[in-house]
Amino acid sequence: MASLAQKEYSKNICCAIALVVLFPAIFIVNLQIRSGASIYTKLIIPLIIAICFAIAFLIVSFYDKFKPVKLKDYQWALIAFAGAILISAILFWIALGTGKLDYWKDAYHQNYSPIIGYIGGSARMEGLLAFFCYFMYFIASSSITDKKYMKVIIGVFIGILVISSFFAILEHFGHMYKDSKGNYIRPKVFCGNSNFFASFTTLGIAVLSSYIVNTKKTKMLALAIPTYILVCFATIYNNSRSAWIGSGLAWLSIFALIIWEFAKDRKFKELLKKGLLLMLCGILFLSVLVMVVKVLEPKTYSTRMEATIDQLSASDDKVESKPSETQDAATKLYNETYVKWGSGRGHSFKWGIKMLSENPIFGTGPDNFRFAYPSEAFDESKSAYGKALAFDKAHNEYVHLGSTLGIVGLFAYLIFVTLICIKGFGDIKREKEAYNDNEIIKKMMFAAVIGYLGQAYFNISVLQVAPFFWTFMGILVADYFPKRVIKKTKKA
Repeated sequence: MASLAQKEYSKNICCAIALVVLFPAIFIVNLQIRSGASIYTKLIIPLIIAICFAIAFLIVSFYDKFKPVKLKDYQWALIAFAGAILISAILFWIALGTGKLDYWKDAYHQNYSPIIGYIGGSARMEGLLAFFCYFMYFIASSSITDKKYMKVIIGVFIGILVISSFFAILEHFGHMYKDSKGNYIRPKVFCGNSNFFASFTTLGIAVLSSYIVNTKKTKMLALAIPTYILVCFATIYNNSRSAWIGSGLAWLSIFALIIWEFAKDRKFKELLKKGLLLMLCGILFLSVLVMVVKVLEPKTYSTRMEATIDQLSASDDKVESKPSETQDAATKLYNETYVKWGSGRGHSFKWGIKMLSENPIFGTGPDNFRFAYPSEAFDESKSAYGKALAFDKAHNEYVHLGSTLGIVGLFAYLIFVTLICIKGFGDIKREKEAYNDNEIIKKMMFAAVIGYLGQAYFNISVLQVAPFFWTFMGILVADYFPKRVIKKTKKA
């Protein structure tokens, strides 16, 4: 019979290999899509990795005769979320087969097939199969019990983050993907959309900030700070307001942990040191922002910031402008309303909530936002912005989940991520008292999860970025197995 150490080793290797292969695969495959490869590969490759992992994990579990364990609260919540997705997809297929989906007969929509429930829309592909992938990655990362594998996974992420940030700067200045109008480009890199790339760099900002604040290794700190500055430039050049919000919330979570530690230990020097390092992270970010805004590209970024302020103070009257008679006037109307109103987010929020009210229990089906989009919304967008617009997402992860998966799916997800954060904080508290080396990893993941959840209020989940987020949630709640216990078991 295999020893405890051998069982843990087999499981760790299985999980770590899946994630170490997954991260570069996402980066490479999606870069190839920008160069003309089939868009379906962004789902096929992660799905193959998820299936291979599931098979290998089952084999390892069967071979090592792992005993069933009592499910934890967040695992029950994950099962409820998975069940809501499945039921929503089944109801969508039933309604489609019986012809009860009136909006499919609308002139604004084409005749789509039931495959949407499986793979989602052709742009995002976040249907049933994508969620299966996310769950497998979460299981993989949460099942790892040796911190050295965690370090490898995080190291691979940082490597991809550095390369992506370098590519983003090149792309911004037109050295990779040129703008036909000669304008500066909001970089997408491997994410297919600048807003999606912002959610990726938000994870990077959070992880690096937490590491800079908490590490005790001076040499690694000297390497982490330049890396952080590079990511700051990529984030600022991306010019996505969701990344600013997400990074700010990540810093707040780090600050909260610093205050909590001080209240517990009363170590003023430690408080001062970590507080100054956190201030350094914020100052570096703001310094890059000021440099870009005031020196390098003042017009581009000042307009963006003014739009943010206008959005926060805008009223419904600004959005409901009268349509224009000429094309030039329509373009002007578009620029004055759509762009300033958070790129139409006010419009997509409104109709996403209305879609939720019409299908409150299980929503319209996974990734079915665009195809269930009401025809009245097209008419209103033409009146408001001078153009008829079709949104394939709500531009808000929570509104999007509510409209596509219903209240059941949304609540299950919110309960799940809340329990993840609670479990993560509890682990940070326990690791601080017992195994200090693990504490930094937990804090990095905690900041990343909080930052991602914050930026999701103005963004959505996508296949290019969500696997990183689900992996980080798994690492946050993983129960690291103390090496000394494994060694004692092996000797016995």
